[in-house]
Amino acid sequence: MLLVFGAAYQQPVKYNFAVAREVLKQVYTAERLQPPTSLGSVLGTYATLWGRARSVGYWREVVKSGEWARLGVYAVEAYGIFKVPSLLRFSKA
Repeated sequence: MLLVFGAAYQQPVKYNFAVAREVLKQVYTAERLQPPTSLGSVLGTYATLWGRARSVGYWREVVKSGEWARLGVYAVEAYGIFKVPSLLRFSKA
C-alpha cells in the first residue's frame, strides 16, 4: 500500500519541480541574471529570508506598512504556478 501511495504522489511532485524549473529558466533568461559568485552570497540571502520570516518585528512592520498585500499577491502567484497546470492536466483526464 505504501509503495502505491508513493508512486501516486511522486508524479505530481516531479511535475511541480519541472514547472518550477521551466519558470525559473524563463525568468533567468528574461532578467539576464547571473549565477551567484560564491556560496556565501547564497547562504547570506537565505539567512536573511529565514531571519525575516522568524522575526516578529518584521511581520509587525509588514502589517503596519501595508506590504502584506504585496506579499499576499506573491504567495497567490507562487501557488498558482503549481496549482493551475495540475488542475488543467486533471480536468482533461
